[in-house]
Amino acid sequence: MAADHEPLEMRIELTVIEDLGIKLYGTLPPVISEMVANAWDADASFVEITLEEDAIDADSTIVVRDDGHGMSYEDIQEKYLSVGRKRRVKEGTDLTVGGRRVMGRKGIGKLSVFGIAKRVQVRTVSSKKASVFQMDLGDLLSEAQESGTYKPRTISADVDADEGDGTTVTLTHLTRKNRISVQSIRRGIAKHFSVIGDGFRVSVNGEPISHSDKFRESDWEVRHTINEPLIEDKPEWVVSGWIGATSQPLDEEDRGVTITARGKLIQSPTMFGIKSGKKFSYSYLAGEIRAEFFDEQEDHIATNRQSLIWDTPQGAALMEWGAAKLGEISAELVEKRKAAREKAIREDPEISSWLATLKGHEVKVANKIIRIVTSDEKTGDVERKELVRYARASFEQSAFLEMVSTLDEHPDPAAMLDLFKECNVVEAREMERIVMGRLEAIKRLVRFVDENAKEVPTLHDYFKDSPWMLEPTWTQWQHEKHFSDLLKDNFPDEELEETDRRIDFLSIGVGDTVHVVELKRPGYRVKDRDLVQLTKYVGFVKDRLGNVHGRGYADAAGYLVVGKRSTDSGTREFVQMAEKSRQYIKTYEDLITDARRLHRDFEEKLEEFEKARLQAHAEQQA
Repeated sequence: MAADHEPLEMRIELTVIEDLGIKLYGTLPPVISEMVANAWDADASFVEITLEEDAIDADSTIVVRDDGHGMSYEDIQEKYLSVGRKRRVKEGTDLTVGGRRVMGRKGIGKLSVFGIAKRVQVRTVSSKKASVFQMDLGDLLSEAQESGTYKPRTISADVDADEGDGTTVTLTHLTRKNRISVQSIRRGIAKHFSVIGDGFRVSVNGEPISHSDKFRESDWEVRHTINEPLIEDKPEWVVSGWIGATSQPLDEEDRGVTITARGKLIQSPTMFGIKSGKKFSYSYLAGEIRAEFFDEQEDHIATNRQSLIWDTPQGAALMEWGAAKLGEISAELVEKRKAAREKAIREDPEISSWLATLKGHEVKVANKIIRIVTSDEKTGDVERKELVRYARASFEQSAFLEMVSTLDEHPDPAAMLDLFKECNVVEAREMERIVMGRLEAIKRLVRFVDENAKEVPTLHDYFKDSPWMLEPTWTQWQHEKHFSDLLKDNFPDEELEETDRRIDFLSIGVGDTVHVVELKRPGYRVKDRDLVQLTKYVGFVKDRLGNVHGRGYADAAGYLVVGKRSTDSGTREFVQMAEKSRQYIKTYEDLITDARRLHRDFEEKLEEFEKARLQAHAEQQA
């Protein structure tokens, strides 16, 4: 370092580092997004992000390079190392030199890197002068605790450099151990910004980020362009963008409406407080809106810059507007789908031919049946047509026609379903559907066990869709991906031998209990340590039950699914004790045997319904 340059110094409290760096930022997309935002504020035209695609080790790095205006040595000291520097206030403008609206506000984003790395090196070039400095988290914490100041290591200061302006940030000694999903990072960055495009290009490992990284290609059934004030007496509170509904359920990370200001995310996907139900469907709704007024004067955005402070006049107005808008779009989607379902029923050749034969009162009865059958979107296309066909077969029964006639002109779905139950139609079809589905599921598990299935999606998706194989009394359940992800992040098993590793975690919510399920390979024999680990998993989830919004969970239980039981008497006793604490060991063979035994009665009932159906059909033909 040149003699005429004073050592760099950062003034900072220990709690600031911990609360606004290490604890606030723990995942890659928000951290990298902070560096991308810095590049935008430096008037960069491109940002290049280089990530490790192999397993993370001691030599792994993350590099973010931009062609912004860079920093002089003085800028580093006076601006970059000034924690909490409010740029817009200090410089008297909220625009960059190039005329962009500044994204940064509180001057704390630079600390985000310490949420994922223990060392950061910054190399920056401005006006043909290059400076390089390095910050180490360990030194930063110890010096901040002792004196409230930290002196980064200066490697070079304003040395001559025959290159253009720009800044390169290199993160090393990464705290992350799991392999980086480049696709997830691309999606995360894409959703953080609405300004990525020709004037501001961002690439990850050489591939430019585009709009398709933000939202997967979807067939939008409803899509509204938004450009309106939230309330009439506040014309400056304008929101713009779009909100829509898709024909197929969106992936979980795509659901909800993201909100941006100054081109940057200020609210991760939200449903504006609405709850999923008949009127709303989380899985089909998505959008992106801009709400610049949130970042104009007062700061109405939480410190992590990913969520709004809703208990403000602006927040309350946006919440009310958003809920109403989603209700409007949901209602439009419901009507479009209902019309499409009814059209498909009426155009079915067999049903169409039957309708053409009806007259007078019979036409009204048939229309009521079709309206009610098509009002339930959960019923599949095949089942819907079969229900109409069953109703058609009952038209010869005067009692059936009389009961339908008693319904209102616009009948309630429950009333029609009660009628069908009275005529044994729904009962027969529902029984057949359940039985056939469960018998097929049992056969699939037998096949997986025979093949010693090893791939994660195979058994994970199987038990996600058929958790009743673990406990036949479960008729309604909720897949709690939140807990599954927490368990995988906090209990890695890469250090175990390949044969000892789990296939996956699965968390299933039933009633007031979260059931933690660890899947081992079909050939694996249970060990004492597995039971100890299961106890830890259950305890870990119990401590976090209150963190799931909208869920009333009060307890947690555990299931360990293995290939073989232990022959050791001590392990068997351990298993018996664990079951008293709702921690169960199940073998794949146990599950298959129990399922077959419990479904014998179902098979017999199915045969009865099939005989009755054939007899009724024969009588109709006669």
